[in-house]
Amino acid sequence: MRERGVSAVIFPEGTRARHGALGAFKPAGALALLEAAPETPVVVFAIDESWRLLRWNLLPIPCGTRVRVSIGAPIARQPDEDRQALLDGARGQIERTLARWRLEKKR
Repeated sequence: MRERGVSAVIFPEGTRARHGALGAFKPAGALALLEAAPETPVVVFAIDESWRLLRWNLLPIPCGTRVRVSIGAPIARQPDEDRQALLDGARGQIERTLARWRLEKKR
């Protein structure tokens, strides 16, 4: 990442089920990435309903499908940070975003 000047993306929960429940985070990869790039800010994404795009392997591309994406503000890193707490905070941010979207959907 540092040498090439690129960002890394990791999905610590894996693939979300069609019912949209947030799965347990599998933190090993995310924790390793946080350790390897301690100066790199963390940006939390929440994505919902993306499975609908691949329902038929994009054939046809499902017209009218709504996928929601939320991009959080970058989280600055600290030398003495608790990396697990950072991941827990990211998960909490995703949970709150999904809950808000679900409430909006019911209205």
